[in-house]
Amino acid sequence: MTDKEISTIICTHNRDNLLSRAIESLIHQTMDKSRYEIIVVDNASTDRTRQVCESYAGIDNFRYIYEGKAGLSIARNLGLAEAKGRYVAFLDDDAVASGEWLERIVNTFETAIPEPASVGGNILPIWEVPIPEWFPDNRKSFLGLLDYGEKTITLKYPRVLFGTNMAFLKDTLLGAGGFRTDLGREKKYLLSGEEVDVFRTFQEIKLPVLYHPDITVSHLIPKERLTKKWLYRRLYWQGRSNVKMWSGQSWGDILKEVGISLQKIGRKLIKLYRMRNEPGSAASKVSHISSLYCEVGRIQQLLVALKNTPIFEYEKVGRITQEKFTFVEIKNGWHPYGMVEISSSQERTFGGGSVKVTGAGRPGDQSFAVSDTFEIFPGKHYRVTGSMRIDSISENTSYFKCNLYQRGRWLRKIESSRYDLSRKGQWQELTAEFVSPKGKAAAVRVAIGKRPIAKEVRATIYVNGVKLEIIE
Repeated sequence: MTDKEISTIICTHNRDNLLSRAIESLIHQTMDKSRYEIIVVDNASTDRTRQVCESYAGIDNFRYIYEGKAGLSIARNLGLAEAKGRYVAFLDDDAVASGEWLERIVNTFETAIPEPASVGGNILPIWEVPIPEWFPDNRKSFLGLLDYGEKTITLKYPRVLFGTNMAFLKDTLLGAGGFRTDLGREKKYLLSGEEVDVFRTFQEIKLPVLYHPDITVSHLIPKERLTKKWLYRRLYWQGRSNVKMWSGQSWGDILKEVGISLQKIGRKLIKLYRMRNEPGSAASKVSHISSLYCEVGRIQQLLVALKNTPIFEYEKVGRITQEKFTFVEIKNGWHPYGMVEISSSQERTFGGGSVKVTGAGRPGDQSFAVSDTFEIFPGKHYRVTGSMRIDSISENTSYFKCNLYQRGRWLRKIESSRYDLSRKGQWQELTAEFVSPKGKAAAVRVAIGKRPIAKEVRATIYVNGVKLEIIE
């Protein structure tokens, strides 16, 4: 249920000295306070963050939420689930929104044709100390700064909005699964890419993203980020993030990517050797060195992926599972963020037959799914089938469907037949067909899931094993 036009979300971790400025910038918006809410998600802070937020307890449109599990994406997804607005806008805890920020965001959503899925704008610097001369211009975006010019434009991936200043249609972002929790900041780790992944998904399903130069925030750039040590570390983690976003995971693909990174490192080292005596090239040298760190990060994450790459069983293609059940009780409600693999100690989900799922939902919960992953051959026509029986389910819930995933990327154009809720107590088959990508082997995650829209969801569901077959 939405009773606000827009929800603003600040996710914070141990920034009690900066948080107040961000909150104050939202309190003093030109928009009437009845039209928006402020949500601060405390992401496992150990400083005085709670006390800072409690000082705003008397403000009607202010809410404080604590999330004990560290991770920026986890905190963002919680704020998204709790938001009451039609739109959600994210502001960093070390940023300050312009006075008209919310007015301009809502106006852009409501006047643009077609309606955008996301809007955002300029991110201006607040320099704690002057930026050094050696800092490369082509690395300023890693400081969180953004300027695409003075005109409103539709962004095409890989151009994206930055997390310091981005807003979404809430239901659209929920439909995209929110933010990937294996990406994004987590304590001292500078992982990123969770926003990029969302905008890549929007591009794939042709949802417009708008940049408006008048939607502005100012972002603190602390002196610690204006050091070579920080920049090199940031690029190292960018390299690791790029691999985690990458869809290819076969041994051959990974080893090929390692070779490409080693070639790039070789070329950069040769370039740096040639530049050693060139005058006035400090920024260029730093740029090249930071690229080396990025490639080192890529290689390290590729080796992690190589170590963890599962050996898929090709005999799964065409298999038919046995008719037996595993009981899974979700005691604390449906998992609130994205897709979940449900399993027991005896067998893998879908691995031995059917799964019975029962549990109770909570307000704001999003979805759950039972899933399995199959290795597939390139350039083949596949059919996937599964079946589901619902014995009981609360009212006001959405339909059931089967989605296909390729290496963590949603194949949005492929959707199964939908479950007919009017036929409760009967087995119904869910089917979908697709052609696998040419040129490379891939894997597909098949998930049968549910997205509740009720305040409370209760259900007893049987999900039968999935069969994947090649259509000749």
